[in-house]
Amino acid sequence: MISRKVWPPNGHLSEWILSRFPAGYQGHALDVGASDGISINTTFALEKHHRWTVISVEPNPEFHETLKMARLFVETCALGAAPSPEAEFHVHEQNPEAFSSLRPDVRPHLHPQGDMTWKKILVEVKTADEVLDRWEFPKLDLLAVDTEGTELDVLRGCSLDRWKPKVVVIESWDKIGPADEYLLQKGYRLMGRNVHNNIYEAPVP
Repeated sequence: MISRKVWPPNGHLSEWILSRFPAGYQGHALDVGASDGISINTTFALEKHHRWTVISVEPNPEFHETLKMARLFVETCALGAAPSPEAEFHVHEQNPEAFSSLRPDVRPHLHPQGDMTWKKILVEVKTADEVLDRWEFPKLDLLAVDTEGTELDVLRGCSLDRWKPKVVVIESWDKIGPADEYLLQKGYRLMGRNVHNNIYEAPVP
């Protein structure tokens, strides 16, 4: 088990998400890039306090034991645009939560310099559609994606026209990045920004 500090969940964002649904609603969510399942996590309170069904996805094995103790449904893999039995995952050894990625080259200007070190591991890559079908999800109310630069790949592996998530939370360090442009093209509405997350709502029917 990792011995890193565990930070509080992102309760403010969880409360905003709850405000978009009827009181007492028990939704279904996919949390991609869940790390330890608690620290600055968008879906922790939804699962623990509001009885949402949440699939927590995390490829970094350093988080697996902590994540499986903290959360009920866990997928040990990365998500992408297409499945692959093996792909290189780059673990940032000083700050694995913030910088580890399938493609750290996507945003090298944001990585700390100096004594940073990386290690490569092999992980399985699935699509969001595969994961949701495996767990027999009847619907998807919330899609939360924090994958350090590969958010667009995750979206491309999720059939938004099929699942129609009401709320999508995307990490976006550049405020408006490729994943944001993709969601806007799909008709999603940018509702606000929470730290480095952009928050979208589904198109009005």
